[in-house]
Amino acid sequence: MKTQITDLESLEGLNGVLITLDSCRYDTAGSARTPVLDSLGLMMKAVTLSPYTPAAHTAMFLGHLPSIASALEPYYNEVARQPFRITTGPARDAGKGCGILFDGNNVIEGFRQLGFHVLGVGGVSQFSTGSFLRTAFPWSKFFYFGPDMDEEPLTERKPETFPLNHVEEIVSHLGKYVGRHGQWFLFINCPEPHYPYDWGEGIPEEVHAVFSTLSQGLNLRSQKLSATTKLVLAAQAKNLHQMQINGLEALDPKFGQLFDGLRSITSREIFVFVTGDHGENFGEDDLYGHMHPTKECMSVPLWMGVL
Repeated sequence: MKTQITDLESLEGLNGVLITLDSCRYDTAGSARTPVLDSLGLMMKAVTLSPYTPAAHTAMFLGHLPSIASALEPYYNEVARQPFRITTGPARDAGKGCGILFDGNNVIEGFRQLGFHVLGVGGVSQFSTGSFLRTAFPWSKFFYFGPDMDEEPLTERKPETFPLNHVEEIVSHLGKYVGRHGQWFLFINCPEPHYPYDWGEGIPEEVHAVFSTLSQGLNLRSQKLSATTKLVLAAQAKNLHQMQINGLEALDPKFGQLFDGLRSITSREIFVFVTGDHGENFGEDDLYGHMHPTKECMSVPLWMGVL
C-alpha cells in the first residue's frame, strides 16, 4: 500500500475496487486472520444501512458505504468525507467533502459517464440473471458465477461458483478491454461468508446434519422455532460462526492474488474498499441468518486503502 486513503482529498484519477463480503459480520473479521486485508489499513467497525443484500448494495451504489460512528474519519464516515457523491443539480459545490462527484442517478452510471469501464462480479443469487442488482444499474460488463435461483440452498457449493476462484479471468478482462492507461471500476461480491458458510471445500458433518433444521430458522422464519429446534440449532451456533470465520481466512490469500493482478495491468493507483454488506445472526436471541435489524446484522467490517 502506497498511501492511506484518508489522506486523499479526491479519488479522481485512480482506478477503483469495491468488494463486499456477503453476510460478514464485524466480529467474524475480528476473529479471522486476514493479513492481506489488514495491509489495506486498520479494520474498522461500520454500520450498514440494511440487513439485507439488495437494499445494502443499492445504498452503496448510491454512494453510501457502511460508515463508522466512532469518529469523523474521512471516507470511513461520510459526514467527514464521502467516497462518492451524486448530484443531479447545478450546485457543483455539493462535491466538496467527497472523493468523486458524479452526475447521474447512481455510482455505476457516474463512473461510466466519466469514461470508466465498470465491471461487476457477483456471487450470491441476488446478482443472478434478471435480478434487480443486475438490471437496475448500467454495468459495462457483469460476470456472475453462481447458480440462477431465488435463494441459496443449504448445500455444499462448487469451487467454480466463487468469484475469487476466477481472478485470472477478471484481471484479463480489465486488461483486455481497458488497457494499462485506461480507467476502470471493479465491483466484486464474495459469497463465502453467506450461508451455507462454506467456501468450496465441504461442510463439516456435524453442521450439515442440522441444515434441515436451520432452514426452518433462517432470516425471518426464526419466531416459528420450537423449543427443541432452538436447542438443536444452539448446539451448532458456534460451529456455524466458525465456518464464516474460516471462509474469510480462506478468502484472504485470494485477495492478494487479485491485488497483484490488478496492479500488473494499470499504471494508475487503485483505491480499494472492502466491507460486509450486512452481518449475520448465529443464535443470538434465537435468531439465525439476516434480515433482522440486530446489532449483529448491522455491524460490519470495513477496510480502505490505496494500492
